[in-house]
Amino acid sequence: MISGWLYQYQGVPLMSIRFYSSGVQLLLNKAKKVKTGRKLTSKEINEILENSDIAAWLSAYDSWIEDVHKTFRRILKSLHKKSPHNLNEWAERIDFGLRVALEDTKRLQKSVELLRQFDWMGVGESVVEFLPPETKIQAQVFATIDGFNGGMYREDKIFLSLVLLDATSLEPGFFRHEFHHNGFDYWWKKHPLVKKYSEEENSHEKWFLDTFAYLASEGLANAFCSPSAISKVDGHSERIRLHNSIIEEYEQNWNDLFERLINLLHSIINGEVEDIVDCYEDFALDMKGEGHPIGHFVSGRMVQRMDTCIDVPRQDIIDLCKNPFKFLKIYNTAAQGDKFQPIPPDIITSLDSMLKKMRQEL
Repeated sequence: MISGWLYQYQGVPLMSIRFYSSGVQLLLNKAKKVKTGRKLTSKEINEILENSDIAAWLSAYDSWIEDVHKTFRRILKSLHKKSPHNLNEWAERIDFGLRVALEDTKRLQKSVELLRQFDWMGVGESVVEFLPPETKIQAQVFATIDGFNGGMYREDKIFLSLVLLDATSLEPGFFRHEFHHNGFDYWWKKHPLVKKYSEEENSHEKWFLDTFAYLASEGLANAFCSPSAISKVDGHSERIRLHNSIIEEYEQNWNDLFERLINLLHSIINGEVEDIVDCYEDFALDMKGEGHPIGHFVSGRMVQRMDTCIDVPRQDIIDLCKNPFKFLKIYNTAAQGDKFQPIPPDIITSLDSMLKKMRQEL
């Protein structure tokens, strides 16, 4: 573990970043043994499941993989042979990541060593200008061998997959993106509406909150901290060619992508909860595992449009961290008279009514 602190005002800590690699190191050590042809023993599997880093990583999949620890045990028991049957799509990607680790242990080990020497605090400090004053960043960074998510943020934890990310070519912008989420979360947790509705599993109010948090957090993080993630970049590698082809496709189909956001907002206002879940996943999740969720692109481009509008001060955009419910209104101000279509006024009115009712019920 590596720790760092940034102090401001009479020794009050505003930033704490810790990097954890014991879990991924344990998995890599076991993968080397499995690669020789032998299976993991029950004792070794228990050792893996009891590791605190791995427990933190698996907990991020609690809502997507039923009995995630039991499922992970099945995957580990079968690592020396074919994958177990009847895994859902999330568990299949976890299994995929472990099997990549079997074949590419040296690369992953090199990535661990590089990340142990990374200037985490330097990147953290570079995010401050895109967050409101006095934001606290308290991040725990975990290296994983996740086969689904290259970078994932849950609570104050950031998970980086060595399987899907090449540490030798990672840009600081990737980490700035995740640290910005952490700073956004600092303010989001303080909001009284979040405290009231966040524990509800499925309600219109919860999805209302989740959607506004997603638009503001991903929009700001992509536009300000990792703009290359939503733009075409220079280079000739296969990875860059794939990235640019996806971005070009998104640019050409902007109207269709924007319509998915409209459909999500309509479902929050009038739809059944099941419809909201479908629309949200369609918009916000990268089910293909390509690292380019549609919602990241759309919200990021919306923020970029805000930032180029002379009628929208940048500080107003940054302050969306404290009040993301202004996101659509600020965007509509920036979209006037532009090729970017606005959010229909009736949707804004309906969402305002929902927000007003939620506040009255506090």
